[in-house]
Amino acid sequence: AWLEMGGRFTFSDDSHGIAQVATNYKRNLDYLESLGVKEVYTFERGPVEGVNGDAKATLREKGVSLATFRENFK
Repeated sequence: AWLEMGGRFTFSDDSHGIAQVATNYKRNLDYLESLGVKEVYTFERGPVEGVNGDAKATLREKGVSLATFRENFK
């Protein structure tokens, strides 16, 4: 239902120490693929807008295929 409504997914990590970082990412990737999810989303920093000290960075949504995410996760 979430995908049918245009829902998107992202990855997060609730680790409690460096030894647990990304512990379940492979299982999560497998699960998302089983649901038919093709992409996960992240933010990409855009160009800084503004001048004279009032510059602000912008963020853009960026889709990343699960295959690319999996490949970069190894």
